Amino acid sequence: MALFKVSNANATIEEARLKSPPRQLWKSYWYEGGIRQGTTKDPKGVIGDPVFDLSRFILDEFRDDLTSEPKDVVIDFVQKLGDGVGIPCEILLRCLYIETVIWLFREELANGESIEECQQLITNMKVAYEFAHNR
Repeated sequence: MALFKVSNANATIEEARLKSPPRQLWKSYWYEGGIRQGTTKDPKGVIGDPVFDLSRFILDEFRDDLTSEPKDVVIDFVQKLGDGVGIPCEILLRCLYIETVIWLFREELANGESIEECQQLITNMKVAYEFAHNR
């Protein structure tokens, strides 16, 4: 199962990279409600394909818990964010799934966290997968 998720994420990364328009985003220290209120602190330029940076901002907006709000609230937020930066919602949702896979496998599990300690991250990954593949 884990190998499937990682290989699926790799394929999804390539698809998102090919379908997203090249742009420069500004990374900032977002704080609770920051994106929805349009406020940032200490903006910084991002080098690389910005489509992958937005997923971290989406997770930040929901305090790293995709179950904290109803599905339609999360999808609506991602749709508005995508409209604002010219990246399709479908692509942002796939990148959100990729971010959850990376966070779980490359950061937490690779650093010795147990599966039991990662249950919220596993839930996030499952929810993000559903958002990206069953809309």
